[in-house]
Amino acid sequence: MPTSDRTTLRYGSRSTRDNEDNAHKITSNRVSGECVTSAGVPLTIHDGRSPSRSPSNGVTDKVIKLKKIMRRAFKLVKGTRDSFKMFLRHCSSQVTPRLLMTPMEYFLVEQVRLTAIAIYRRIMSQKLTFLDVREDLGNLMSLYDDTRSEHRQAAQTLAVYFHKLVLITAVLAGELEEASRVQRTNWYSVIDLLYSAENVISSPSSSKRLKVDERFGFRLDALEPLLVPRLDQITKLRLLGKGGFGSVYKVNIGGLTLTCKLIRQTRLHSERAKCADKLVATLVQSRLLVIVYACFKAEGAYVCLMEYLRGVDLYKAIRGQPRFSVELCRIILSQLCLAIQYLHVTGFIHRDIKPSNMIIMPNCRIRLIDFDTCKVCAVNASGGVNRSYIRKSFTEFHDGQTAGTLHYLAPEVLRGFQYGRAIDWWAVGVTAYLLATQTTPIRGKDARAVKQSITSDEKHINFAKIQESDLRHIISRWMTRDPYDRLTGVLLSDITTHPFFLGVDWKDMECGEGKLYTYSPILKLMKQHSDTSEYSPPSAAVPSYSRTRHRILDLDDILDSPAQIPLLTFVSHGMMRVLQKMERDETPCEADLNDQREITKMALTSTKKLDLNNSYRFKELLLAPRTRSHYYM
Repeated sequence: MPTSDRTTLRYGSRSTRDNEDNAHKITSNRVSGECVTSAGVPLTIHDGRSPSRSPSNGVTDKVIKLKKIMRRAFKLVKGTRDSFKMFLRHCSSQVTPRLLMTPMEYFLVEQVRLTAIAIYRRIMSQKLTFLDVREDLGNLMSLYDDTRSEHRQAAQTLAVYFHKLVLITAVLAGELEEASRVQRTNWYSVIDLLYSAENVISSPSSSKRLKVDERFGFRLDALEPLLVPRLDQITKLRLLGKGGFGSVYKVNIGGLTLTCKLIRQTRLHSERAKCADKLVATLVQSRLLVIVYACFKAEGAYVCLMEYLRGVDLYKAIRGQPRFSVELCRIILSQLCLAIQYLHVTGFIHRDIKPSNMIIMPNCRIRLIDFDTCKVCAVNASGGVNRSYIRKSFTEFHDGQTAGTLHYLAPEVLRGFQYGRAIDWWAVGVTAYLLATQTTPIRGKDARAVKQSITSDEKHINFAKIQESDLRHIISRWMTRDPYDRLTGVLLSDITTHPFFLGVDWKDMECGEGKLYTYSPILKLMKQHSDTSEYSPPSAAVPSYSRTRHRILDLDDILDSPAQIPLLTFVSHGMMRVLQKMERDETPCEADLNDQREITKMALTSTKKLDLNNSYRFKELLLAPRTRSHYYM
């Protein structure tokens, strides 16, 4: 059995914590009044108890869990469970040629797989409700809607997998709706939406239709050659850093200055590790994250071309410099919150948030860098308050992975418990503590002592060192060991309405170009080049992650690869324009390289509207009351 399946089975054991059912705890003290979930059911949040469903709305007065219908629907549940196990094996195995997928296709298939795992776990624990199915499948449909116009081929792949997931879930979902006395959804019509929506899926009579593997479903047609930069088009200017994983150079392509990161192929072993940065580069378009222009394979190394940032990593700006003012801490943390919130909603956990993975520029604007440890998580495509999405913020994974830097790892990760997006917010707390005090909150004589301090229930963190009360409070909330009590940004208003962030112009933090603050040590840390009369990061060694000494990986030592692997290849639209101009012997400019950036919801929406939800995605597919036609087919 694949590893992922073993993980899901373990989740269903009695030893699993029951905290996943306490997702309402996150909203109980932060939202008042009534809101509507994406499953179309009004929820009234009150007094820390479970969400109550008002019977006066005519929808439902009781949500029935799977456990209540097990006796009369045992065979149905068992058959559905077995179908999910088979589906997950297909998604996780090499039955389909995953390396032949584009990064976008891979990401979308991962979203279906994660959704299937979430539903399967709820089945195993007998806690599945119709709300879970409505929210999870509605979220996938919203993702499909967002994808089909710009990524047509990827939308086709998503539809094939989504189709099978709906078939597996439909009958059981209908039984749960019936038991809860709500209008049934015609789940089979969801499949019709996939096939009819702007004719995304080619008809069988089309000569260019999708070629499908009869065992499961995936395109096996010939791959078109991928246009990537040639190594002779990249001019090395100087070394920026080196380490056991590879090296980083300042380079020139067609007159444009970029950063080139070389990673030794021998240092990346798993498929997910190799494609992590490509997935982020494909999906992420934020001003707060470093822009990745191209990722491709060369002989002996993986090459990544990124935006050249004229600044220094935040850790250098903290170390040995005057203590940051409260205002500067607020400016940096507000940008970091925006960046992390954007990553999470887009479908990624960073897993290595720390000052050395942030670049601060002379205008005190920051960029989050290094996506090699990123992990795909459930996307929130439907937006707003989603009970299933909230639950996954704490319990989505149980794989025992501990990627990241020890001092910034969350307690649940080190304990081997279930974890989710909440681990990034713990790291935000550690980073904020370092900004405020110039010391790490948790220390130890060795790694074992540090782990014990992080996981211990005793209070080893001295928050009294932080003088400003609002800053001290928000850091203590971020560094709460119980992830369910941690300030996680699950509700965006939790961040924007905190007293520490009152008065912050979120749109300017993300979209503005001007100077946010004057902090002179940044310029002192940067080296001015007389030839260009501009500041840029000085050459500095990147800490090696291996005791073995490696020869510096040089651009001159690697050769162009005769063929590219689609999953490990990404070229932005801007880089494509640059390469096309260079092929025509034209000189590209900065405008050619840059693509339109996205803006987070926090920056665009007023506080009162941040946590509202969309209506039920399949509302138009609800059957008339007591009507069972179209269902048992």
